Amino acid sequence: FILRRTAVINEKYLPAKVEETVFCRMTDIQLAVYRKIASMALDGRQGDGKAQALAIITTLKKLTNHPDLVYHYIRDRPDAYPGVLALFPPDYKVGALQTLTSASGKVRVLDGLLQAMQEVRHPSGLRDKMVVVSNYTQTLDVLAALCKHRRWGFFQLDGNTPIKRRQELVDLFNVPNSRETVFL
Repeated sequence: FILRRTAVINEKYLPAKVEETVFCRMTDIQLAVYRKIASMALDGRQGDGKAQALAIITTLKKLTNHPDLVYHYIRDRPDAYPGVLALFPPDYKVGALQTLTSASGKVRVLDGLLQAMQEVRHPSGLRDKMVVVSNYTQTLDVLAALCKHRRWGFFQLDGNTPIKRRQELVDLFNVPNSRETVFL
């Protein structure tokens, strides 16, 4: 079953969409790991063939979202990307608040935006809400961990969300004074 809504239909039910493009610099760790993996690929030290190239591109895309998304793979398979694990600090902790907010340029910026949004109170008493979209469930998991650490109310809808629960989450998020201000 597929529900397809056109823009004309959505305009009746949704407030005006506000879309911003924000360019985020990678952190030092992201940049170092990115350069190392990319140089290994360019030097031909990283396998061969289209499948390997796609795997490298996927790894780099995940890395630009957050190093947590590639850390375990690199740690558990040191032969896949030799020397890359050494670029991570020895005390690197996946999922820790300090790591979540300092290891990724994108998450650092989003954290600031979400903090600012949480502080805004409109005269009506309503609060702003934000929808964050990602192609990777793992990225949503990182953002969910951030929301938990910050004690921000959120809902997460991804491929693991039961179909029967999806509309319920949307409806709950749309309640004007709901505690949940972030929808992942």
